[in-house]
Amino acid sequence: MYTGPTSQQRPSRRTLLKAAGAAA
Repeated sequence: MYTGPTSQQRPSRRTLLKAAGAAA
């Protein structure tokens, strides 16, 4: 699950798109 930009790890754009696509 993607917690947000405040997460310790910096998710790549692909991860963001994946999380956004899954959430949406």
